[in-house]
Amino acid sequence: MGKITYKEKERQRREGEILQKAAQLLTDRGFANLNMDDLADAVGISKPTLYQHFKSKDELVTQVVIENFRIMDEKLNTTLTGTPLERIQQMMRWMLKSRYSRHSIVSALDQETAWKLFTTNEHIAKGRKHFHSKLLELVGEAQQAGEIDPALPTSIVVRSMFCLQGALSDPEMKAELLTDEEKLDSAIDAVISFFSRGVTPA
Repeated sequence: MGKITYKEKERQRREGEILQKAAQLLTDRGFANLNMDDLADAVGISKPTLYQHFKSKDELVTQVVIENFRIMDEKLNTTLTGTPLERIQQMMRWMLKSRYSRHSIVSALDQETAWKLFTTNEHIAKGRKHFHSKLLELVGEAQQAGEIDPALPTSIVVRSMFCLQGALSDPEMKAELLTDEEKLDSAIDAVISFFSRGVTPA
């Protein structure tokens, strides 16, 4: 593989900056109000230059979500500490924070847009599948360590991690959690406690 040229490095740097600014605007304004003109201004480039990197708002948001998967994968590989179950709990906390924080990319997407992205986009589907497989491995480690009941199918344990996130999705509750960090942390603690009690050996 040849060396990356200066031009390619600059392209990657600029795209990274665009994605960072797009994520910020997305969380501040929501998907419907993400404006490509404002994004170009925030990055300090022209709108035609922006479209050289990303052909549409949908493509741009797709890349923001994929970058989020990359961050989650990095957390699984390098950031989490402790026993396998403790790492699972830390991952659940991060996922819940990512979903329900007022600065969350996922929260910034309306339900229809999120459903479309996560069910029809092949690149996002690939990212989800990779992340899912990593969680399956981590659950398997926890079962071997005796922290999770080995009689439970690993796929069911992982599925429950995602399903339990919906426990906080009631519109009134979600609106309150988005504006009260302390209540959000307390609710997340409750969800993780409920999960842990359900999967640990009797």
